[in-house]
Amino acid sequence: MPEEQKVQTNNIPIDISKGWLPDFLPNNLPIGGLLQALNLYPYDEKYYPALNPVSYSTTALSGTPIGNAEYFSNDANYYLFCGTTTKLYRMETNQTLTDITRAAGAYTASTTRWNFTKTGENIIATNYADVPQRLTGMTAANFVALGGSPPRAKFCLFFKGHLILAYLNDGTVYPQKLTWSAYDSIADFVQSLTTGSDSRNLTDADGEITGLQALGSMLIVFHRNSITVGWYSKAPFTFSFDTMRTRDKGAIEGTPIVFGNVCYFFDERDIYEMTADGIITPIGTGVKNTLLTDLDIGNFHRITAGADARRGVIYWSYPSVSSDGTPDTILAYNPKRKIFTKISLTHYGIFTMHKKVLDADSMDAIYPDADAIVWEADSSFWLDNSAMLACINSASKVAHFGGDAMTWTIESSEFSYDDKIIAVMKIRPKVELAAVNVSVKIGSRFNETDDRTYSTPVIVDSFGNANMRTSGRYCTALISGGLCDGINSVNAEAVIIGSR
Repeated sequence: MPEEQKVQTNNIPIDISKGWLPDFLPNNLPIGGLLQALNLYPYDEKYYPALNPVSYSTTALSGTPIGNAEYFSNDANYYLFCGTTTKLYRMETNQTLTDITRAAGAYTASTTRWNFTKTGENIIATNYADVPQRLTGMTAANFVALGGSPPRAKFCLFFKGHLILAYLNDGTVYPQKLTWSAYDSIADFVQSLTTGSDSRNLTDADGEITGLQALGSMLIVFHRNSITVGWYSKAPFTFSFDTMRTRDKGAIEGTPIVFGNVCYFFDERDIYEMTADGIITPIGTGVKNTLLTDLDIGNFHRITAGADARRGVIYWSYPSVSSDGTPDTILAYNPKRKIFTKISLTHYGIFTMHKKVLDADSMDAIYPDADAIVWEADSSFWLDNSAMLACINSASKVAHFGGDAMTWTIESSEFSYDDKIIAVMKIRPKVELAAVNVSVKIGSRFNETDDRTYSTPVIVDSFGNANMRTSGRYCTALISGGLCDGINSVNAEAVIIGSR
């Protein structure tokens, strides 16, 4: 009997390093681009499973959550401030949410967000529907109306010793106007060359004001279709502005976030980064069209942004067109690797938060099953004042992203072998420490005009392989899993079975 002929297989490395790029056609996707990167964090070293939020506050908010900010106090504690359509809250060190609404009654916000800023131990909050609010002392009992008879405002920022208010209404609406207080006197808005209190209507700008940010020595005033840059020039004129900085870029409210010394934001054209020297660069190629098509344009005021400084990832939360106005999607971006991923989660906005130490009793309440703990025993997650990405969850409680792993999906770009028909025999995803099954499907088609069909899912075996046989000229690897220590590469083995 002749010796059985061995089938020669070809190893095909599948690059997954370029992140989610849904705007490209599958047959024109850049090498390393992904058709899907769902429920994954884009860390520097790997894609890591996104974690479900775990309730952290012991009480819930009343009204629809619509703005959050955390500040460090002179008493060496972090305090989180939350705004809803009717109330203002502070999260105490015992994890309860205290109603610190003005004593005069509820607020009237509906389609505008709460914005917060801090000066000393004072917290300023604006929602446009009500007069600006002031908490005189981080642990004071209630907000009160800010003195000095300032106008109602959508946005606020303490910068260079002045409290700046933007998008004003003093009985007349001024969508492009700024006013700022006297130096080191946030309740003095009487125009004065001596104190520096003044105002400016940026009529040369294109569109209403959509946000304020401090970037290095610059004051950035975002408009819907333009950006104004301001500089502190001291007395007697306080600030000077370049209202013609750019007219082809702007920002949707809620999107600007300063991370490091760069500001990231997006408008209805693209996603951008702006450096401290004023250089603006588009960064949304491959994802911007999908993002902007998916945005619920009637609920821009529900967009929020947060960051994980330790992992170097920025997050934008927004309501999609398929939502009821409640945020249900998070876009994640790693500026170092310049890659995006997408997370699907119904919540009420994201922010950065510092949590208290977790002792054995609190660990038991959060993780009743020890096998579900996603953090190592020596992780800084357990320590006091550990920084966490957080959100208001669907139960209207403050929650941090430290729960069990979401089900994630990653789908590669199309791979082939010299444009020949191949039979894929094996897929080996490099998934570390998987606590649940990892499954693999092959999507395949023979011509670029064909729809892609998918094989039956195959579970990765104990050797790390998904053994199968699926034929096609153009193939993708679709991999799904749960809790693991991440995925950073994929390999395929295939045999050639035909040609054109």
